[in-house]
Amino acid sequence: MCGIAGWVDTQKAGALPQRQTVRMLQLMAHRGPDGQGVYQPSGVSVGMNRLAIVGHAPALPFTNRDKTIVVAFNGEIYNWRELARQYLRGEFSLKGWSDGAVLPYLFEVLGESMFERLVGMFALAIWDSRTGTMTLARDRLGIKPLFWWQQKNRVVFASELQAFRAWEQFPPPVATEWIAPYLHFRFVPHPHTLLKGVYKVSPGTVVSFRASEPSVLSYWTLDHENAQGSRATSYGEACEELDVLLRRIIWDHRTPSGMPSSFLLSGGVDSSLITTLAVREGAAAGPAIALDDPYDARERTNAETTARLLGIPVIPVSAGTPSIYHLLEVLGAIDEPLGDPTAVSLGLLLRDAAHHGRVIFSGEGADELFLGYYVYRRARWHQWARRLGGPHVFGRLGEPLHETYYGVGGTFTPREVLSVIDGAVWDGRAPIAMAIPFGTTPVRTLQAIDVAYSLPDDVLTKTDRLAMAWGMELRVPFLDHRLVEWAWSVRDHWLGVRGDKPLLRSVAQRSIPRPIAWREKSGFPTPVSAWMAGPWREWVDDMLHGAIIRRQIWNVDGVQHLRQKLDPGGQHPAGRQLFAILALELWFESLESQPSYKGKAHATDY
Repeated sequence: MCGIAGWVDTQKAGALPQRQTVRMLQLMAHRGPDGQGVYQPSGVSVGMNRLAIVGHAPALPFTNRDKTIVVAFNGEIYNWRELARQYLRGEFSLKGWSDGAVLPYLFEVLGESMFERLVGMFALAIWDSRTGTMTLARDRLGIKPLFWWQQKNRVVFASELQAFRAWEQFPPPVATEWIAPYLHFRFVPHPHTLLKGVYKVSPGTVVSFRASEPSVLSYWTLDHENAQGSRATSYGEACEELDVLLRRIIWDHRTPSGMPSSFLLSGGVDSSLITTLAVREGAAAGPAIALDDPYDARERTNAETTARLLGIPVIPVSAGTPSIYHLLEVLGAIDEPLGDPTAVSLGLLLRDAAHHGRVIFSGEGADELFLGYYVYRRARWHQWARRLGGPHVFGRLGEPLHETYYGVGGTFTPREVLSVIDGAVWDGRAPIAMAIPFGTTPVRTLQAIDVAYSLPDDVLTKTDRLAMAWGMELRVPFLDHRLVEWAWSVRDHWLGVRGDKPLLRSVAQRSIPRPIAWREKSGFPTPVSAWMAGPWREWVDDMLHGAIIRRQIWNVDGVQHLRQKLDPGGQHPAGRQLFAILALELWFESLESQPSYKGKAHATDY
């Protein structure tokens, strides 16, 4: 798990001191305390920090023998040994090598077809001096982040936006046309950001630079033609397939022998199953980190039951009321606009988990894959509305789903956005063209939006940044692409379309107690309205009477009206809507702050 950064001059006309890339790496020092290196021939620079998990790295970044291919790598490749045996045929002994070390050799043999063969989570920057090409690639689900910034003839890339603060040209102007989509989703959908000329590499995508214009290639989608789908002809067969596939994936995600690890364990089925299989299959061992939720005592009770059966300790983390300092710490670590209040509680868990291991397992992704959100019932309502009268009778419920659904965390409707944003900033049209498979069933349309956008731009953004902020690698076995392809291919009614995940629960009850396997879903404890109306009240009022007015992009009366609607009981959406606005405002303020470089600029180099 690492941080990568660098740049390429597409006209090969400029030269910069190596310290420019080193400064970018220093601003992401939390992403890799175990090594740092920069490779910088004329017109190009590739650098990385390393958090060591697998093998050793005598020199960073990774190169082939003649250094014609240089790879900066963030993530984990789970099948690197098999790929090395298959394609490198004794080029070197695998003893002591790592997943990152074999990548330049694999790219030398396979080129861009390498990405389709990798199993894991990754963000890669590859400099190929044979063709003069810089290639940026991201894993299929977007587990690991990667940004790029076009600066005239120079392209700069990094794992986190804050690395770009090393450049005098930062920040570029705000892309105000993406404020409204942010308010819809509570994130900016890829490949866009809120900065002009700055983009995310989309999941399952390769972006290459040889001249001034980038070349973009998608190597994987949900309906990928080479997807490994289910062959089950009955519900029982589907259960058998899922059981076998889950155990194989957990084993592939195993931690190196002796590597300290832990588990994010709640009282629900997802994390309980991951933890149980990992411990029983010998893939990992360590304590369970559980949130002590004052609103739902069953969470800790169920977590303790699972841990006791596995013989592992439970480390309870008090949910309590997060301080303003913790809120600012979390939003600062996330480093891009994200209006997801669950990040606050997740930050508490991960901060404590850092004391108990370098690798932590999470059950993220199960609800998206196995249709575990109650909002997916909307697909049935939509079908009825379309049959009975369409939009003329049922309004937006009768409109196409892909035009009205903004993900499981959708925050503002278009009408609500118009009430809080200045009319000069948005004209009522959202520039959103989502890349999802069409011609699917309504429930699969909802699922596709969440898998393709909500996961990488919200869920995986907060888990990556918050885990890395405290020097940890977070593994998400449910988001192994083999399982995602399998879940996409099985019959809708096997997965369940009412948010109850019957298929996953049927398999889980083989390994965990039935009351836990079939326990009704409970949300992550985030009483953000109560926090804002109570201990955060002074901070909220300061923001509403200061920053919100000064920014001149808000309809101040509309935002103030949300403040008046705050319901400490959490029933009204005003709390999460106001949180999204204030999180964005804090991000705006962070753009105005100056970077601080810790220590001297130094790195190993060639």
